Amino acid sequence: NTVKQRASITDGQKKELIEKASVVIGVGIENFSAATLDKIDGEQIITCTGADEELSIRLENVLLSQLEGAAESVGVSNVRMLIEIDDGRYESVKVNCDYSIVLSSKTYSVKAEFELEYDYDDYVRVIVPNNASEYGFTDFESILNAV
Repeated sequence: NTVKQRASITDGQKKELIEKASVVIGVGIENFSAATLDKIDGEQIITCTGADEELSIRLENVLLSQLEGAAESVGVSNVRMLIEIDDGRYESVKVNCDYSIVLSSKTYSVKAEFELEYDYDDYVRVIVPNNASEYGFTDFESILNAV
């Protein structure tokens, strides 16, 4: 389901949009009760477990929105986040979890992974698309809250 919207934004809003889009659904170490640090082949790996209720609800809502009302219920368990750090920089952030989905009174188990990879040699551009006239107008806050 695609929605095309546009808004005029300032340089500060552009930076805010890029920063918000550059995280895995707003997940941070503070959303977990435990974190361990391991060193494997020169990379540091932070493993976070024990997701708080707020994060669990957010993850459930991510899947519910994708299913567009088809699910009777969605539950999440075994949430963990793996952060790979190489030479003092984030290399990747992965959030893994198990979903229990009820569709037509049947329960299905699904594993999910959300991943963000960092590339320090590339840059992010926010540009006006060629078909901008097809986009409806909205305000910046609506776009920011959709990310």
